[in-house]
Parts: sequence; structure tokens; C-alpha cells
Amino acid sequence: MKSTFRLSLLLALVALMIFAPGLTATRAQGACPTGLEAADCELFTAATTNQAEVKSFVMDYAVAFSVAGTPQDMTFTATGNGPIDFSKVEGEDPMAALKAIVMQNTITASLDQAGKKMDGSLEFRIVDGILYFMGDMASQGKWMKVSLADAAASSMSSMGSMTSMASPETAKTLEAFANVPGLVTGSAEDGPEVDGEATRTIKLNIDLGVFLTALTGPEGKPIIKEILAAQGQTMTDAEIDAQMSQVKAMVGMLEPTLKATTLQINWMVGKTDQKFHGFGLLFDTTVDPTLASMMSGGAGTSGAAPQPIKLNFSLTVSLSKLGEAVTVEPVADAIDVNAKK
Repeated sequence: MKSTFRLSLLLALVALMIFAPGLTATRAQGACPTGLEAADCELFTAATTNQAEVKSFVMDYAVAFSVAGTPQDMTFTATGNGPIDFSKVEGEDPMAALKAIVMQNTITASLDQAGKKMDGSLEFRIVDGILYFMGDMASQGKWMKVSLADAAASSMSSMGSMTSMASPETAKTLEAFANVPGLVTGSAEDGPEVDGEATRTIKLNIDLGVFLTALTGPEGKPIIKEILAAQGQTMTDAEIDAQMSQVKAMVGMLEPTLKATTLQINWMVGKTDQKFHGFGLLFDTTVDPTLASMMSGGAGTSGAAPQPIKLNFSLTVSLSKLGEAVTVEPVADAIDVNAKK
């Protein structure tokens, strides 16, 4: 059971790596997905090149997550806004990058669960490698500060292992896997104006049923083996096949839910400047009653028939004021989190 669980987690990691915006962008530059016109693929390809010129921008974003059909139904929303400037970032040293990034952001969030509502806000700034933050709950309304280098030091080893899993060889294998027929389809439409720039919204839709079927088949085995090797682990073909068969059984149970699932990644691209002006992620699903009942341990003491569970997640990001100067002030009287009391 432990090995099956480990393999399931690995499959989830593979999904994240395959459909991360960067890798999907690489795929879009190669073969135009079904449903997209050549002109839209060319526009997207141009944006991936031109975006290297953009070193600063203002980011507005909205996140929403909801669960319905359970005793603990919930709705979470958050919005944020603020400038980012990484024009002084040079080289690939992550510690140096932390000192070079300038950023400010103001976030408001709301959680409504089982009839109980909670609201909160947070502002943070990054200047000269110092993170300043102040929230009504996170810091009781007081400005605090912490060195990003100190905070990041303990996580460098884990970041290194993730980098190894994203080796050029593995990336090529993942890119080839992303071309499985029916896995990705595209569409495009005119988007909103951002800073007076007309945009084109380009969407990629991922069929999770096709994804899981392919990943647990012959196409997926090279990916699993490469990522295991990058982690310093090995499994024989027979061991992988045995675990895959168990995962396939799980996929069969998920079929009704997978058919009711939408996973979409989208980008807003300027028609004239050919740069990215936003991106988004949408995940929506309805867990069928049988699987929902198994997840909740049965129909419950009331004896009521099991009900479907609806899950929805969305992220919308808009990028404006591309290339404009950014000024963020440090907080002089912030309290050092690590200061001795």
C-alpha cells in the first residue's frame, strides 16, 4: 500500500511538471494543439520570446476555491495587487536573486465554511532581500521582517532535488508525452484590453482521463523511471507494472468523475506588442456519488443517499504597466522575527 501511495504521489508530480506553464509553452511552440489556428500559436510563440524583455509589471490576481455537497461546504476567495521588479536579477544564483527582487503586494481574503465566515488582509514588501509583512491575523497588525536568505537556506536541498527532476533529458521525455493524441486541445478568443492593448485569450484544455490512461501505460513508464532515477531510487519494470496495475484500478473508479472534470490553462497575449498580459488556471469537477460516499466513509448516520461533491478552483492573473519603474519602500520600524527577546 505504501508503494502504491508513493507511486500515486509521483504521478501527481508528473502531472504538475507536464502541465506547468513553462513546459506547456514549450509544447505550444512545437506543434500547434488541435483546435488552435496557426496564427494563435505563432502569437503565443512570439510572446514566449518577447516576455524576456519584461522586467517589471503590476500584478492583479484573484483566487477562488469552493467545495459543495459536504457537511463542511466552504468558499474561499482572495484578491491581490502590487508591483514586481526583477530587472536587477542577474545570473542563476537563487540567493542573489532574492536580494535583487523588489516587490509589494496587498492581499484580502475571505473564508466561509459551514456558515462561519472569516476575513483577513495581508501586505508584504520585499526590498534588499528582506521580507516585510503585516497582517491583521499573521502579525496582529504589526510590521514584521525576516531575511529571505535565512528563510530559504533550509529549503535549498529540496529545491535542488526538484531541479534534478527537471533535467533536460526528463524535460524532453515529458514534452514528448504531452503530445499523446487527445491529451491537449486548444481554443482562442478575443480577450479584454489591458493598458489599452487588445489581447487574445489562448486556452489549453487537458483531458485528465487521457492523461492518467497514458501515464499508466507504456508511454508513462519512461517518465516514471527517469524521475525515480533523479531521486536516487530504482524500481524494476516488473515492480512498476505491478504498481501501475493497482493505479489503473483506481483510474477505473475515477472514470465518471474524470468525465465531469475540466482542467484549463489560459494566457492573455497582446495582439500588437505580442507579450503576455495575464494567465489563468481553471479546475472544475463533480465527484460522482459512489466515489463521494467512499471518500466520506459511507452515506452517514442519517441514511441519506450519497450526494455528488462539487469542487471548483480558479486563478486569474492580469499583468499591467509592463516595463514601468517600481519603487517599494522598506519599513523602518519593522520587528525582526528572529530578534532575541
